[in-house]
Amino acid sequence: MTCWSGSWCGVERVAAAARACEKRKRGRLDATAFRLREGEECLALAHRLEEGNYFPEPGRVFVTERPKHREVHAAVYRDRVVHHLLHALLEPAFEPSFSPSSFACRKGMGTHAAARALRTRMVRATRRGGVRVWSLQLDVVNFFMRVHKPTLLALLRRPLLAVEARLAREGRLPPGGFGPSALASRLVQHDPTLRARRIGSRASFAAVPPHKRLGASGPDVGIPIGSLTSQFFANIYLSPLDHFVTRTLGVGGYVRYVDDFVLLHEDPSRLGACEDLIRRFLAERLRLEVRALPIAPVSQGVDFVGYVVRPGYALPRRRVVMALRERLAEANIALAPTIIPAGVRVRLPRLGPVRGPLRVLRLDEAASERLRAVLASYDGHLSQARATRLRERLWADYPNLHRVLSRSQGRITRRFARAVPAPSLRAQVDQLLRGLGPHDGTPRAVLLVQVGRCVEAPRDAHRLDLRVRRLRGRRAAGAPWVAAARLVERALSRGYAVAVALEFPELAGAVKRRRLAYLFEPVASRPIAEDTP
Repeated sequence: MTCWSGSWCGVERVAAAARACEKRKRGRLDATAFRLREGEECLALAHRLEEGNYFPEPGRVFVTERPKHREVHAAVYRDRVVHHLLHALLEPAFEPSFSPSSFACRKGMGTHAAARALRTRMVRATRRGGVRVWSLQLDVVNFFMRVHKPTLLALLRRPLLAVEARLAREGRLPPGGFGPSALASRLVQHDPTLRARRIGSRASFAAVPPHKRLGASGPDVGIPIGSLTSQFFANIYLSPLDHFVTRTLGVGGYVRYVDDFVLLHEDPSRLGACEDLIRRFLAERLRLEVRALPIAPVSQGVDFVGYVVRPGYALPRRRVVMALRERLAEANIALAPTIIPAGVRVRLPRLGPVRGPLRVLRLDEAASERLRAVLASYDGHLSQARATRLRERLWADYPNLHRVLSRSQGRITRRFARAVPAPSLRAQVDQLLRGLGPHDGTPRAVLLVQVGRCVEAPRDAHRLDLRVRRLRGRRAAGAPWVAAARLVERALSRGYAVAVALEFPELAGAVKRRRLAYLFEPVASRPIAEDTP
């Protein structure tokens, strides 16, 4: 197998696309599997692209329930690498033609930038509150399912030909002649519903309305939700709308995010006329239809990209706050510690029987990281609105979150450090001690670490009256592992909280991996965070 390294799809460029694709996905199984064979995978992809033998593979399809039921088609990982390859090649060619009023899937843009831009245009249009301005809010009906593929390919054709002409002059087209236009055509024409593997129950798929299912309108209509190329193609498909509104209609107060867009003007009758012209343009040019909200003054606020935007400020959308409260309530219940009454003995996995009274919380590193990511995303969304008191109230209303997360300087972080490779057991212990206190007025929790068939208290021998002895050929303060449960009870009886780190067979650097698995709190003393009433 030979590959021509100078082509637009050579192995070096495929490898660069793979590195871009793995950002924020390194923990996923498909990303890990690809990375383990990255050299072979990139070489095989480059060869298939240069020979023109690349075709997308069947992927997965699942249903999201927030904010509504919809199908999401996830391509296999190697196809995602190809998506990044094509996007990196086409973005410089299309970006100059995009309107500055479009804010989706572009560098330096996003929902926060769209909300700020709408506020700026409101302030400018109202002349800082001196003029009454009206808003017209529209969104494309079932946009991704209604994209007309021949129309999209027609919009792609001229810029793609210019890109291929440049590649030919630079000598970067492979000998077989397979270029970006052929790849884009295959991606657009690909039907991801064929032989897609369904993830989820039949009931969840049945909850998706028929008109929101990909392919329901025919083979030439619809692009999948959930891929980088679909977001990029959506910008290309609606770019004529941006220029029609700003140039032909002459509306300066215009902002679009994917298929939602807002127009501002002093004259509400002018907005009504613009609505009719936009409907006709989208139907004739792009085969789309829109629905519009009633024209209203901007002082009432515009519900856009998760915010209620007004000229002076923005508030978080009520549905966003309710969804956040629902997630916080679920996490607060899941993180509630189990209370073991006095005299009751409970056997815990890998630790043995412990006797109450005590509180015990089982720590799950992966679940804590997922919760942190979700809450950090919501907190970042709220930080862009007038919601300082709301953020503080939400953090205070769900105290069990404080057991695994912390909030300082406006950022939500993990209370306990993640298990990362360490050069020595001492360095690993220092990592495990982070987050164990002192916390909320309580002393630092005692740390017990499993080391082979022994349990050690690396920093807390004096608290547990442990003597330094030889363990596994070295001096350490510890005891056989069978005594771990008794050491937990001893620490609790003296008023200390206890964290237990279990050992796992795989290596993490120069030592075996160890993770915090249990956090015990004495019932008699004040807990780290008050229980939910």
